Amino acid sequence: MTQLYRRLFGVGAVVAAVMSVSAGARADFKDGRQLLQDCARGSGRELYCEGYIAAVADAELKQGGDLGDTICRTEEIKLGQMKDVVVLYLTSHPETRDYAAVSLVARALADAFLCR
Repeated sequence: MTQLYRRLFGVGAVVAAVMSVSAGARADFKDGRQLLQDCARGSGRELYCEGYIAAVADAELKQGGDLGDTICRTEEIKLGQMKDVVVLYLTSHPETRDYAAVSLVARALADAFLCR
């Protein structure tokens, strides 16, 4: 039963993240500090972290990027790799962690997977 609840929570988180990105909502759902805690190994919220990152990546791909950059995603890029990129970005840029997680995820992915 717990696994089912985790999956449902993960799906709900993805939907919420996509809706906030797609609607252009500026009420920050989560900041970088919170996302980094969610992404930490053993946090119990890694599925949520991955769902959030996937939702932002999908929204950025669909909308062409709010940051003016376009993420180029090919079949070779896996969700785990995107998570690693986001965690590395948040770890390397602690001064940005108070910003909206959606913007930080988009920036990290655009920096790593920018269409040239």
